[in-house]
Formats: sequence, structure tokens, C-alpha cells
Amino acid sequence: MKSMAEYLTQLQQVIGRLPLKDVQQVVDTLLEGHEARAKIFVIGNGGSVATASHFACDLSKGTITAGVPRFRVISLVENASLMTAWAGDMSYGDVFVEQLHGLLDPGDVVIALSSTGNSECLIRAVRMARWRGAKTISFTGCGGGKLAPLTDVSVIVPSSCLEQVEDVHLALGHSICLALRQALRKRARYLGGQWKEVNHDLRLWGGGQLPLGRARDRVLSEDKSLSESDSNHDNEPLAGETDEPYTAEQEKAVPHLRYKSKKGAMEE
Repeated sequence: MKSMAEYLTQLQQVIGRLPLKDVQQVVDTLLEGHEARAKIFVIGNGGSVATASHFACDLSKGTITAGVPRFRVISLVENASLMTAWAGDMSYGDVFVEQLHGLLDPGDVVIALSSTGNSECLIRAVRMARWRGAKTISFTGCGGGKLAPLTDVSVIVPSSCLEQVEDVHLALGHSICLALRQALRKRARYLGGQWKEVNHDLRLWGGGQLPLGRARDRVLSEDKSLSESDSNHDNEPLAGETDEPYTAEQEKAVPHLRYKSKKGAMEE
């Protein structure tokens, strides 16, 4: 029992020494990516695979805020078939860099979690991401290892105990998502609630066409009263609408709108 008490006491001390300015930089970087509609990739190694998956889940679902778009989050630790294929055919150090080759664009964000900071598969992925013009974030411990100096933003947990580093990484993920949700609520108020997600619009028809008259621009132009308390899904058809697919001419006429500012200006 004494060892458990000591562990928890040490964990509290580690949390008290966290570099909060670096954590705030992570929040700011993710908000910039959200505004730019960048994709966010999350990767980890060893036990940090579970932390990466959890963080990606919370970023995707736990930050949903009525009135603003969602974060575009992709976890690269979930596909065991693909990871082991790259590991077997190339090397384990290539399991993430090869996935990023087909997905990463300039301005995207790559988040890497490693307790030691010396995971080769993460180091290669971060180097490739920087070369592609992506922003990089690392969560490490044990002094940061080789990974921390390579990233644009690094959060180094001040501990060499791997278990405590992993504990803190999970807590940081939760606190960051809470901070992001608060920031998105402010952003939603600034935008006046004039961006609305319509879940039914995401249903595909045939060659990727959307149901007739259910495009986002119709919702944006006709619904001007969305509040934070409202649901961000609307599956009820508008007056005069049907579920017929678009014709090719109608498809071309639909603008893909993201935001509508208070001034009424549409932004792509």
C-alpha cells in the first residue's frame, strides 16, 4: 500500500511541474488547424498506441460543438492489417510514414505520442511530415528523447517513470479536449450559429450524389437561428424537397460552403 501511495504522490508532483505554456501551444496549434480545416493525424508506439487511439476518439467526438465544423481527426494506429503489412514488407519503422504518404497535405497536423521519445516509427513519420509542410506535435517524457527536438510543439512530461508519463499523457489529452471545446463554443457564438451540420446530407447516393435539395448551402441560407442548445443534426426534409438524387447540372450548381460570418460573407 505504501508503494501505491508513493506512486500517486509522485504523480501529483509530476503534474505540478508540467510545462503548461507548451500545453497551451498544443491547443493553439489545433485551433489553427481547425480554422484551416486541416486534417489531424494521431500516432503512437507501444502503450502509447492506446493513448493515441483514446486521444483521437476524444478529439473527434468530445469536441463536437453546435455551430462549427468538427475536427477532422484520423488515427493511424487502428488498422492492424495495414500496419503489419508495412512492418513485414518494409520495416516496423515505416508503419506510419507509409500511411502518411497517401494522406498528408501541407498544413495538416501530426501528433506523436511516445513515453521515451525514441520510437523510430514516430521519428520517421515526424521527419516526413515536416518535409511535407505539416505541423508536428509531440508528447514525450524522459527528457524528450530524439522526437521532441524534431517537432514544432513538444510537451515533455518531467518524469523518467514510463507509467507516470503515460498517465499524464492521458490526462493531458482530456484537458486539451476540454479547452478546445470551450474555444469552439466561443467561435460558434462569433459565427452566429450560421454553420449547421446535416447528418442526412452525408448519405451517399449512387455515384456519390446527395439527395435533391438537401445541400449545405440550402441549410446555411434558410436556418439562421441555431443555438448551442440545439441539436446539430436535422433529418427532416425541408418544404418541397424529395430524396431524388441530383442531376449532373444540379450537382455542379451546389457550392461547398464551410462558414458564414456575421457579415454574411461565405468562406470555402
